[in-house]
Amino acid sequence: QAEQTVYVRMDHTGQLVLDYTLWATGFFGAYQAQDQFFQGIFYGTLLVVLVYNSILLFSLHAREWLYVYLSLVTAATGLLYFVADGLGYWLLWPNATWFNDVARTVLWTLASASILLMSSEMMQLHTRSLKLHRLVQMIAAGWVVLGSIFGLTGARWVLASIGVYSLLHLILLITMGILRILRSSQAPWHYW
Repeated sequence: QAEQTVYVRMDHTGQLVLDYTLWATGFFGAYQAQDQFFQGIFYGTLLVVLVYNSILLFSLHAREWLYVYLSLVTAATGLLYFVADGLGYWLLWPNATWFNDVARTVLWTLASASILLMSSEMMQLHTRSLKLHRLVQMIAAGWVVLGSIFGLTGARWVLASIGVYSLLHLILLITMGILRILRSSQAPWHYW
């Protein structure tokens, strides 16, 4: 165990997070094996849920929007975690760091829009509160527009807009939940 000097040069055009840990070879191998095992369980579970929701979607004679939105939420969040974990960069586009930033933002907006639409469908807003349902659809469309603008242009002002839009999204979800509780004799957790 001798003292060593290590020089690191970083060159990156996107967001860069510096979080270094120096490992002994044996400890790193054990950590990496455990991390990959749990990532495999996580992504495998997401894949099973996605396949199950897709089977339900295509096997039902009446197309239920809930299963469409459940499948979209599962796919978008699974891909978002895949990109956020660095697996997309490592496995799919190792020479395109800019694409990792674009993919993360676009998947975030797609997942957010899908969550809003799924929540609206679960709470049956289209029959209970048509105005709130239309507001949810408009905000979900706004998510898709923001994601599309950033995906096509890479405009940095979209990132600031996404922060503000996320706050609006959260307020809308809380409002939907409160209205569901206040307007229903049935508790929201007894939906099925």
